[in-house]
Amino acid sequence: MIVPHLLDQFYWAHRVERLGVGPRGLPASLLTADILADRLDAAINDSGIRRRAASLGLAVAARNGADATVDHLEHLVREFGTIDEANV
Repeated sequence: MIVPHLLDQFYWAHRVERLGVGPRGLPASLLTADILADRLDAAINDSGIRRRAASLGLAVAARNGADATVDHLEHLVREFGTIDEANV
């Protein structure tokens, strides 16, 4: 359940909804206790959301993010000779 406030949070709220792994995000300015309760209930109890989230979780867990990050950084060093910390 995403309650976007600014910047990329709106994108990720939309992405979660499109992937079907969570309920539609709700901007904080529109949030009420009743709406929050409904969205949390859906996130917890909707079998489709639970199934898709579990499947996506397996796919994410199968990726080795740390190794991929190291590979990318090593590629940058080989290509550019250095990494400018201000731009990382």
